[in-house]
Amino acid sequence: MTIKEAIQSERDAEQRCLDLLRLTRWADGIHCPRCGDTRFNYHANQNGGRRKRLCLGCERTYNELTGTPFANSKLPLKVWFKCAARMNEGATTCDELSKRLGVKLATAWRMRRVISNAQADPVIGRLFSGGSS
Repeated sequence: MTIKEAIQSERDAEQRCLDLLRLTRWADGIHCPRCGDTRFNYHANQNGGRRKRLCLGCERTYNELTGTPFANSKLPLKVWFKCAARMNEGATTCDELSKRLGVKLATAWRMRRVISNAQADPVIGRLFSGGSS
């Protein structure tokens, strides 16, 4: 699945984006981003269906967004993916992104900067390159 496929329709787009992130990030299986342990228990539900996992190695909680550029963002994941799709289509101004995504200009600027920086990450960069996982 690609970013474009994940955001194609509004219905279930957030869940499809979360699934794509999960598949891209943990292609070799779910593991703790802190210690790398694969043993975990489900700890609690969060908004949007993201389940917290409790690592049995270091006893920290994590979810799909932990350690990613989206971790502390209040924006839905589908908005981030729409921004990445627009950026993959070609040069996009912050003003255009702001209007198309329905966010403030400063938010569009931050999103563009974060996605540009994340493209250098070996795992998250695959997600933004437009390729499938």
